[in-house]
Amino acid sequence: YNGIHSVRTRERSENGMNPVLPRSRKDRMAGESPSLTVRISNWLIRWRWILFGFSLTLSAAGFWPSTRLLFDAAIVNLFPPDDPVLVAYQRSLRVFGDAELVLVAYTDKGLLTHEGLMRLKQFAETFKDLNDLGVTAVASLADARWPLEPLDPRPLVEQVPARDLSREQLQETLRKSELYRNVLLGDDAETTAISLRIRPKRNDQERKDLIAAIRARAAKNTLPTVVAGGPMLTHDASVYVDEDSRKLGWVSTIALLLVLGVLFRRIRWVVMPLAIVHITLIWTKALLWMFNAQLSMVSTTLTALVTVVGVASVVQVTARYREEREKAEIRDALLRTMTAAGPAVFWASLTTAAGFASLLITSIVPVHNFALML
Repeated sequence: YNGIHSVRTRERSENGMNPVLPRSRKDRMAGESPSLTVRISNWLIRWRWILFGFSLTLSAAGFWPSTRLLFDAAIVNLFPPDDPVLVAYQRSLRVFGDAELVLVAYTDKGLLTHEGLMRLKQFAETFKDLNDLGVTAVASLADARWPLEPLDPRPLVEQVPARDLSREQLQETLRKSELYRNVLLGDDAETTAISLRIRPKRNDQERKDLIAAIRARAAKNTLPTVVAGGPMLTHDASVYVDEDSRKLGWVSTIALLLVLGVLFRRIRWVVMPLAIVHITLIWTKALLWMFNAQLSMVSTTLTALVTVVGVASVVQVTARYREEREKAEIRDALLRTMTAAGPAVFWASLTTAAGFASLLITSIVPVHNFALML
């Protein structure tokens, strides 16, 4: 059969006749109604300028809300609501109160002398004027009672000269006291800590100002001083994570600029993917703000993830449009691009969304919220 067909084809060619070719799929569908993909693509092309203006309006309206999205640094949100550790912690707050502690510590070789205790008292006094920012109590060894005479209300700094207590007596007695040892006094009898009791956090700005004020006063001490405590840890963690996420966003953007510049070598093809990605970020953050959502230590990579996923989709569409534009006019090139690349981008995006949606089953609140964001 193949031999006969080849002979007939050759005869037709010699006689100037074209062979009868089977109809293509496009020809068979010429008389049929357009597919859903074609109809959606035509609708988007027809109304593209109105949609473009609508997108710009939404972006302008969402810019301010997107800048108001807050960062939630609470450690308790990293635990499931029924976690035994969290339950025990919340019970302790109900029993003992929800105040927090910050410790300001330094080492003074002459601590257990009248002069050393006076220096400690004067240093501790500098923190008492932070009451407006949240410091409710200040405790130091200088204001403590003499363990051997607990009913004597006078502070230790006054009892040392009154009782003519030597350094050796102070060191021996205080080291044996369970009330002060490893609380206000270190094992070396030279390191001391000032305990600052602060009220629960009201807002981010107040806590930021308080920590800055504590550190500023600690820096004025003539001896090397450190500040520690749960509030310092959570504050520093949130600040560093937020700074790193911003840096990651800018670094990823610059890296993509360089890559897109090398690939396309045209300004508009470099700017357009990044513009679309940042508009998407504005919409995402504005929606999160509208629903009172907050970023957490888990979701700080939102900018980088949206950038990577968004640029990949836009680059695929851009590359296909550049190919089609060489063979057709603008409208036809757009239609061919959206018909060919549109379904691929849609299903790839849907697959990515489904992958992130699998995180919804977790009981960890930040991870669950992160899945909702993406």
